[in-house]
Amino acid sequence: MGVKVTGNTQNNGKITEISKCSMDGKVSCTNYNHVKNDSSFEDNDTFGSETNEKTVCYKVTNISGKSASKCVTAKVDTVKPTCSANIAGGIVGNNGWYKGTPAPTVTFSATDNLSGMSDKYKNDKKALPVNEGENKTYLKKYADVAGNTCTISKIVSYDGTNPTCSVSIDGTNKNGDIYKNAGWYTSNVTITGTCSDSNSGCTKDVSKSFNNEMAQTSVSPGTVYDKAGNSASCDTETFGIDWTAPIFNSVKRINKSLADGHSNHMQISPSDNVSGIKQVEYRHCYVGNSKKSWYCSYKSIYQRDFGNAITQPKDGYYILNLKDDVTVRFEFKLYDNAGNTSTYGPSDYALPN
Repeated sequence: MGVKVTGNTQNNGKITEISKCSMDGKVSCTNYNHVKNDSSFEDNDTFGSETNEKTVCYKVTNISGKSASKCVTAKVDTVKPTCSANIAGGIVGNNGWYKGTPAPTVTFSATDNLSGMSDKYKNDKKALPVNEGENKTYLKKYADVAGNTCTISKIVSYDGTNPTCSVSIDGTNKNGDIYKNAGWYTSNVTITGTCSDSNSGCTKDVSKSFNNEMAQTSVSPGTVYDKAGNSASCDTETFGIDWTAPIFNSVKRINKSLADGHSNHMQISPSDNVSGIKQVEYRHCYVGNSKKSWYCSYKSIYQRDFGNAITQPKDGYYILNLKDDVTVRFEFKLYDNAGNTSTYGPSDYALPN
């Protein structure tokens, strides 16, 4: 910003000198300094310094020594305002992310020590809510009264949503899915929690392995985390591991009245220490009795399928009631709840005295 000074005179009094004085603010200039012996002058740096207000006075003097003065007062501001941006609220997470709730906000402000902020921006300190996402840019522009501007931006990564966890079990049952679906496995088992997160992404999946027999237990593979630090506990699955066959403690034919009135019966006592006994199956035939429709031997008994089941123990035993007193050939098959099996027989059983 500059000033052009031109001196005019009446009655042919030639301008011989231009002088000036300058002071901050609106004050009277008293200390003039010689500038140029001429009738005109361009003072281009007069208002170049950064003061809020400046007064410059010029005096022209003619050949007769008479003088006249003129003052100019101007407000000068060529400096941009000072902009700032801050993140307020929210929870600081991991890896440069904000996490959880409530969401953080970005607050902007600007100051100017010379012309001051324009009315439009003077009280503009509105906080902007942060949306979920990575490296979201939030930008604001301010202007001072003189028209100088500043622009400020803030980059924020925010994930306010917990990840999800889906649970799966890796294991087999040698006797089919019916037992696996019932929660029993006859192999080592690994339970895995697979993490899913559509925002900051997951850190890793979690898993637990079980390499020994165990009763049915509810197990969670653990807790999954996203990169922002949000977490989710995986659901539990109930399962057990049993790969040992059940055993027959005793198999005998007895002649003793029971509560139901029967006295001629087979009594089977099995056990299983992990999954427990599910049922006893049997096949049988009568030995040496021509009145029966068929005759069995150790060989031919294997030609008949198992399928007759005793599922409910009585008086602590699995009981099979018999109608005839003749010798009966039995073969038994035992199932535990995991599907492991064992067989007993074939053996002949006569009615004891």
